[in-house]
Amino acid sequence: MLCPILFLSGSFLSWYYFYKIKSNPQQEILHTLHHVLQQFELQRVLLVQTEAKKIFLLGKVNQEYCILVVEKENVDIETISQWIIQFDVHTLLLQNGIYNFCRASNTQLNDWKVGITYPILENDLEFHLKKLTPTSFRMVEETYKMYLETIVPIIKAQESKNEWIENILQHKKEQEHVILDYHPEQVETGFQLSVNTFMWDGKNVQNLQCLAIVYDRTLKSLRDLRGDKHVQLLKSILEEGTKAIENKYGLPRQQQRVYIHYQPSFYHLHVHFTNLNAPLLNGKEVERAHLIQQVIQNLELKYDYYQTVTLCYKK
Repeated sequence: MLCPILFLSGSFLSWYYFYKIKSNPQQEILHTLHHVLQQFELQRVLLVQTEAKKIFLLGKVNQEYCILVVEKENVDIETISQWIIQFDVHTLLLQNGIYNFCRASNTQLNDWKVGITYPILENDLEFHLKKLTPTSFRMVEETYKMYLETIVPIIKAQESKNEWIENILQHKKEQEHVILDYHPEQVETGFQLSVNTFMWDGKNVQNLQCLAIVYDRTLKSLRDLRGDKHVQLLKSILEEGTKAIENKYGLPRQQQRVYIHYQPSFYHLHVHFTNLNAPLLNGKEVERAHLIQQVIQNLELKYDYYQTVTLCYKK
């Protein structure tokens, strides 16, 4: 089960709340979200990202763990806990598996975007806190042998957490955010290009964040790509994806940064599209982001490039 993560928004604030709800009617879902906010008890600050203007908070709701991510300048921690419990949840925006988004407001702040995932099992807490606990990074030089022995078991263990991806690819959820559905009937070459709703509201193009998710479920990460099978897929994502974004948002291809993360945040191959002129925040570091143009060239030079090369990244 994923942790509850909250992003707060509204005049420099943006909230995303993810909440595990089965097939409840909309009003019941809103009532449940409202209850979770009212019961949230702040435990401690996990992480402060000054440049991204985000603060990660650990709390409990009815003795179950919950993690909030607050995005705002100059947040007063004591005050923010009072804002949370005063929210009135009034509009459900999106529901996809364990991920739900709604709008909420109180007497001081209007129209916050909220998302909730709750509760976090005790056994899962360490997995989620590991990403948010300040630490000294080290550079990992991962050989393909290391990948097979250490990363593949992690990928298999996390497959059960990808229900939200299947909902998108099966056209059950989030279709209102789809920019391009390219060859959905052809698994080997098809992909969906959508607004990355976790990172962008689809409005200010300066902050553009889009994701292309491939239909081929066998492709988990950069390590699975082969020159004799996947070059055309990557070229289609680059050509058709940048064209679709330019047509919809007016952002020319030359101003789009298109890349693949390694290691990724989730193990189902996806490609990021961002505005080249946006600030370089987390996720675009040289040791993590691999430009798709370079990936294509590597595969054309050596078909099994990513099954032989040592990949370096921070951890």
